[in-house]
Amino acid sequence: MSSSHVTLGSLVGHAKQIGLLTRAIGADRVGGAYLFAGVAGLGKKTIAAAFAAALNCLASHDDACGVCASCRRAADGNHPDIAFIRPDGATLRIAQIRELQRLISLKPHEGRYKVFVVTDAEKMRAEAANALLKTLEEPPGSGVLILTTRSIDAMLPTIRSRCQALRFLPVPVDDAVAGLVARGVDADRARILAIRSRGRVGSAIAMLGQEAPPAEGAPSPIGDSRPMDAFRLAAEWQADPGRLEALLSWYHDLLLLCTDPSAPVEHPEHVHALRALARRETYSSLRAKMLAVMDATHRLRRNISAPLTLETLALQLVETPLTSPWRRANLV
Repeated sequence: MSSSHVTLGSLVGHAKQIGLLTRAIGADRVGGAYLFAGVAGLGKKTIAAAFAAALNCLASHDDACGVCASCRRAADGNHPDIAFIRPDGATLRIAQIRELQRLISLKPHEGRYKVFVVTDAEKMRAEAANALLKTLEEPPGSGVLILTTRSIDAMLPTIRSRCQALRFLPVPVDDAVAGLVARGVDADRARILAIRSRGRVGSAIAMLGQEAPPAEGAPSPIGDSRPMDAFRLAAEWQADPGRLEALLSWYHDLLLLCTDPSAPVEHPEHVHALRALARRETYSSLRAKMLAVMDATHRLRRNISAPLTLETLALQLVETPLTSPWRRANLV
């Protein structure tokens, strides 16, 4: 089986969710609609693709064999009964959902099921979501709909109630390391990737072909900032929302060190300064800051006023730089 053939059994972590899917196939009790929920980088789309391949495998009864004609077409992305529907720009449009409704009502060309994977389903406009409800209320017997979302709370309750929801979480670092090593990744490199991705295996795999990013100083407000800097920080975050993800990784390191000063961190080049700063924090204060960042990110995805959201976040996070360990350590 080539590396491009992904089966449910070859995936790293998420044993409970994958076990549920394989048992459903083996018992011929496949649901008409599933909702895969969890933060970005967990591998939800990969799991959906493996599930779709398994549903139409010609040789296996509960997983994809990876070698039959159906599995090869699924791996190549040209299976006639498997389709991925992605946002058109910033949203999923009603025209895309109507086309899905038309196609899912047809009989499979060659497989057992027609499988449609709607990615980033939280980006559906209201009219598209309401149109999808009709399909969820009366799903065709041979149709399987898989929605993926970063936030289950961002989905309409009426959609959530009509889907079998599977929540995905980051896997333990040791499990991620074991999975990467099984893929042939050097053990030291695997640990770095597992830590840097914070147990999000999809993100770790995506990093495999990338060079390690250069060491950088801690971003504000981790390193050094003042309340008067809040508006500057908010403007920087609005110009590059990806900085919030980086900011979260620093708070994650601090949270680890707050509970275990010897814990492996994502930014090992700054571990001494991180330990010094962790001593000034508490588990509760760091958790509150991480939740504030995640809440702001969620608000941005829902198109709630970006300037207000980010200015509020900056004011929540900034601290006086009187004892900044980055200043003392000359790291920035």
